[in-house]
Amino acid sequence: MFDYSTRCSWDKASVWKGSVLRRFKDNYMVVQWFTYPQGGGIITPREFLEARLVRRDPDGHLYLTSPSIDDATVKGLGIKFTPGEGSTRAKTFPGNGFSLEPLEALKPGDDPDGFMNFKMTLISCIELGGWLAPGLVNLFTTQSLVDSSDRECARFKIAFPPPKHSG
Repeated sequence: MFDYSTRCSWDKASVWKGSVLRRFKDNYMVVQWFTYPQGGGIITPREFLEARLVRRDPDGHLYLTSPSIDDATVKGLGIKFTPGEGSTRAKTFPGNGFSLEPLEALKPGDDPDGFMNFKMTLISCIELGGWLAPGLVNLFTTQSLVDSSDRECARFKIAFPPPKHSG
């Protein structure tokens, strides 16, 4: 799910390219990713540079938060990266992210995939940047972010099947 080479193949709505610049343990990472241009190209790709924390609890709860970090912080960590040429740096604020709360697993046969359902809470605190009027940028980017979230929900059902119960 956080492999951008794979994500770019299924999230055509928003993720153009990206990479995990460095992984710290299993659930901490620094990522850089880019959106597709929007509005026929009038809105340049947005570049995100984030410190990401992903946590999954034993009960199946999944949390992700990914506030932006600046170039100096990334370089201070000894991470080499190339800022996106021709893109606009967007900023995600602390608290940006999502929570997936597993609902009771369905009985076998209820769901053709046999996966559990989730309640997704998405908190999106993003400054998209750039010089165009925010209303114009929002007009073109909002639907792609909604489409991206829908695709993520579908992928979560594949990536996180219900936990195995003992007994």
